[in-house]
Amino acid sequence: MQTGVVDLLLQQGSRVDINCQNNKDGETALSAAARLGGQGLHILKLILEDSRTVLNAVDKSGKSALWHADSKGHVQVVNELLKDPRLHSDLTYVPSAVGKH
Repeated sequence: MQTGVVDLLLQQGSRVDINCQNNKDGETALSAAARLGGQGLHILKLILEDSRTVLNAVDKSGKSALWHADSKGHVQVVNELLKDPRLHSDLTYVPSAVGKH
């Protein structure tokens, strides 16, 4: 059901701000889906299909969707995000990459 709702919202085009940071943490829809891991993977893929999605957006703590997915150990989500050429990542901000350079 959540996937259908997300799909419907994305079909609204410019009437919906896909990068809106509306919750108390300043999180985008992409970050929220990334935090969910496997449960949010299909939703994350739908969000990534939208050309308006900003992959490098950060929340009020300065953390991106990639950071949230990696910090929770969501490997599938991390891999999905890393495949997208719009992502510009400084791996020093990705918990599992710290100390591995």
